[in-house]
Amino acid sequence: MSHFFEKSNAPFQLKNQLLEFICPILAFISAALFFVNVYLKDYPLAFAEILISITGLIVYLRVRKQEVVGYEILALATLYSLVVLYAVFSSHQGSWIALWIFTLPPLYHVLFNRFVASVITGSLLTLVFIFFSFHFIDNFSYLKLLNFSMPYILVWAISFKYESLRIKVQEKTFALAETDPLTSIGNRLALKNVWKSLPIQHGVYLLYFDIDDFKNINDMFGHDVGDDVIKYSISQKHFSHSEGRVFRLGGEEFCWIFLAKDRHEATQASNKVRTSIMNKVFLEASGDFSITVSGGLVRVDKDEWSLDQTLSKADALLYEAKSEGKNRINVGFSLL
Repeated sequence: MSHFFEKSNAPFQLKNQLLEFICPILAFISAALFFVNVYLKDYPLAFAEILISITGLIVYLRVRKQEVVGYEILALATLYSLVVLYAVFSSHQGSWIALWIFTLPPLYHVLFNRFVASVITGSLLTLVFIFFSFHFIDNFSYLKLLNFSMPYILVWAISFKYESLRIKVQEKTFALAETDPLTSIGNRLALKNVWKSLPIQHGVYLLYFDIDDFKNINDMFGHDVGDDVIKYSISQKHFSHSEGRVFRLGGEEFCWIFLAKDRHEATQASNKVRTSIMNKVFLEASGDFSITVSGGLVRVDKDEWSLDQTLSKADALLYEAKSEGKNRINVGFSLL
C-alpha cells in the first residue's frame, strides 16, 4: 500500500506547534544577546547570535505556513550549538556561562527525533570531556567533570524519555481520534489528514458510496444487524483488487480513495466493489436479505478541487445514482 494511504501526518502537527512556541523565544533571546555582545565588543559572537535570531524566525514563519523545514532546523541547531560551545570553551573554568550547555539536550529533542538528538547530545558530551581534559590539565579534576557530566546526562535522559512517552501517547491519541469505533477504519478526520499527504498526480480516484435503503434494514432487523451490515460493507475483501483506503464518513456513508491506471480501470474497480458487496445473503430469523450500494466516482484533482469540493461532487453523483434506481455507480467523467 502506498505510504500516503497508510498514515496521516497529524502527529507531526504537535511537533510543529512546539516549534512555533520555541522558535520566537529563541529568536528573542538571541536578539537580546546580540546587543549584549555588541556592548561587550564580542563581534563574532554578536554576529552568530543575530544569525540564530533570524534563522529562528525563518523556521517559525515556515512552520506557520505548514511548509517543510529541514535545512533551516539543521542550521538553527548548528548555529546555537557553536555559540554555546564557543561561550563555554572561551570562558574560564567555573563560569556560569557553562550552564548554557544544559539547554542543548532538550533543544535537540525539539528540533530532531530522539535518536538523532541522542547521538548529537552524546557527541557533544564527549567533545566537552576531551576539551576540559586538555585545556585545564594543570588544575583538572575528575570530580568537577563528574559534577558537570551527571546533570548533563540526567537532562539528556529526561529529554529522551519524555519525548518517547510523548510520541507514544500522541500516536495513540491520534489513532483513536482518526478511527471509527464500530468498524475500526479511518473516519472523516483521518480522511482529511490523508488528503493533505496525497500527491498531486493523476491516477487517484475517490468513490463516495452508501448502503441502499439502510434505514429499512435497521427498522426491520434491528440496529445490531445494521451494525453487522456496515462492518460487512467495508470488509477488506471487497477492496483488495486495488490499492487504496476506505473511510467511514458517518452512518452508512463511506469513501474509498484508491489508485487506478485510468478512468476505465477506476470504474471497473468501483463496480467490482459494488457487485462484491451484493453477493452476500444475510440469514435472519425474520427473513433473508441482501444489500446493494450506490456511489459516485470522481478523479482526485488537488489542483482544482479541495476535499470538500471533491466530496460534494461525488455526493451529487451518488444521489443521481439513487434517483436512477440504486445499485449503480455514476461517474464524474466521460468514458469515451
